[in-house]
Amino acid sequence: MNPKAVETLEDCLKKLPLLPARSTMHLTAKAAVAVYKAGVENQRREEDMAFDESLAGCIRDALAHKKNIEEKKMFGCVCFLLHGNLLVGVWKDRLIARLGPDEGEAALREPHVRAFDITGRPMRNWVAVEPEGVEDDDQLKAWIQRATKFVGKLPKK
Repeated sequence: MNPKAVETLEDCLKKLPLLPARSTMHLTAKAAVAVYKAGVENQRREEDMAFDESLAGCIRDALAHKKNIEEKKMFGCVCFLLHGNLLVGVWKDRLIARLGPDEGEAALREPHVRAFDITGRPMRNWVAVEPEGVEDDDQLKAWIQRATKFVGKLPKK
């Protein structure tokens, strides 16, 4: 989307005379400009939400043969869902994994693991694993397996 096009369209709308017959059309065009601007701003925000694409690729490879896996971009990261439930993802340069209450608490005592917190309030049952904790495929697959053990028991969405 070209932000300059928004400015040009907006300038044209300002020049339209507000005749009774055109007033509705003018307001509709202004609403269209507002929606377009919101789309441009949203695209800019999505571009600012960078995550480690190589880690995401490794997760894709590890999950390639699993059934009922879906990939979505949300919360500034890329997430992988199992039966519609969030399983793992990549936030910035970290693996995030949904482990459940027991496994999550235990994982927090491991090296390179901390609570997943992007708002100042940690997400329950989620951990963030620093890059050093997923340096090789076996480590990554182990985290995915741990998450699958919990998420696989959740009801399908």
